[in-house]
Amino acid sequence: MKELLKYIIKSLVSKPDLVQVEEIEDGAFMVLKVIASEDDYGKIIGKNGKVAQALRSIIRTANKEKDIRYLIKIGDK
Repeated sequence: MKELLKYIIKSLVSKPDLVQVEEIEDGAFMVLKVIASEDDYGKIIGKNGKVAQALRSIIRTANKEKDIRYLIKIGDK
């Protein structure tokens, strides 16, 4: 999932070399933390959060392991 998310986000942003996706295990959840350039967060989130919601839908659909739920956290905070 990490590589899929990273691939999609790199195609959206203007500085793809700064994109990082970290996997953090948090109990029953796997958090995918997206770190990018400050200028690119708007492109990743999208107007009214529509791009972020689409990313979440893609990850949810691609998830074949029903035991793990993925959460996407955008930003370094």
